Amino acid sequence: MGKVLTQLPSEVTPEIQRACVRIGLADHPRFIDISPDPSAKVNKCIFNVLAAASAGRGSAAVGWKIHVWPRVLVEFVGHAVLRTDVGLVCITPDRYGEAKVLFVADTRIEFNPSDPMARMPSRRVACTDHEDVAAFIRTQEQMDAIRMAYPPQSGHFLVTGPAAAQLQSLERAQRRAFRDIALRTVGHNAPCICESGRPFKKCCRPGMLFERNAE
Repeated sequence: MGKVLTQLPSEVTPEIQRACVRIGLADHPRFIDISPDPSAKVNKCIFNVLAAASAGRGSAAVGWKIHVWPRVLVEFVGHAVLRTDVGLVCITPDRYGEAKVLFVADTRIEFNPSDPMARMPSRRVACTDHEDVAAFIRTQEQMDAIRMAYPPQSGHFLVTGPAAAQLQSLERAQRRAFRDIALRTVGHNAPCICESGRPFKKCCRPGMLFERNAE
């Protein structure tokens, strides 16, 4: 499957505000500077923050990191930042080198750092009523539920047995939904979703059309 077009938004748009309301958030999202700690690890935000808090540098604030797939969905990923005397700061390095994170607090999120099966949650809210978006979100939630039953190993999930076959089936369904969304929303002359630098119409689009027509 090509790259999911979620990205850090440049502003808090009405679709982001509506998505926050839909998942029951009382706080308002805000942009927070990322100032990575030298010892902080990517994708380990809660542990990075707890280590800083135990060193007396502040306290943990949990909530959601917000990314958007424009006109498709708003993605909420559980995230932790450090609350200091001067405000909130994200001390976890961003894997894509972003300098800020769009964050909204949510005290309902619980995480037990002593539980090896514990995960920070994620949510996705559709920005449209199209069935392909609903299918994409539905299959992603089902895939997440399967992976939650398996402890991560070196950042990956080793799913075995009947669950592995179910996961493969869901991945195929998600690829189909992603393809249909891309064909509907990505302009012919827009940069291709695979980040090749070529126009979509001369890169992944022909193959996607062929695959869809062959079904």
